[in-house]
Amino acid sequence: MITRYTKNNSKGGFWLFALVNGSAIGNAIFWDGNTFRDSAAVAHDPLIGRLYVGAVKRIDHWKVTFSLTKATVPWDKPTDKALQTYGR
Repeated sequence: MITRYTKNNSKGGFWLFALVNGSAIGNAIFWDGNTFRDSAAVAHDPLIGRLYVGAVKRIDHWKVTFSLTKATVPWDKPTDKALQTYGR
C-alpha cells in the first residue's frame, strides 16, 4: 500500500498529558539475590505505581517534552518517604 505524504500546515502545537501506570516485579535479581540458592537480598514490595504529568511543545519538526513522575518506592524506605519524585 502506498500512501501519499501530506505536509502538516501547522507550525506548532502544545499538549498536556497524564498517565497512570503500574508494574509487578516477579524476580528482581539485584534485590532478590541469586535465583537458585540463598544470598543477600533486600526486602521490597513487588507492586509499583506511577503517575506521570507533563507538557509537550512542538515547533516545526522539533518537540520539547517535560514531565514529572511520582512513583511508589518498592524497597524499605531509607528516608521515610513513600513516594519519590523525578523529572525528565
